[in-house]
Amino acid sequence: MKRKIALILVSLLVICLSGCGKTDILNQYDMDGIEYIAYTDIDTVCENQELSKSGADFLSSMEKYLLLSYVCL
Repeated sequence: MKRKIALILVSLLVICLSGCGKTDILNQYDMDGIEYIAYTDIDTVCENQELSKSGADFLSSMEKYLLLSYVCL
């Protein structure tokens, strides 16, 4: 009996999860006007005061429209 219940629950889980991967998440968002900023050498950015101020000003002006993500390598 326990084996049948476990098999049914696993089957339901597989069926539910199979529908999760069929949508392209990027198509759900409006990608127009998106800015991509990547710093490959953060030390250069931090040492240059003009560049740091310019970046801070840009981020401050766009704070209502930004989605930030950080990737640590």
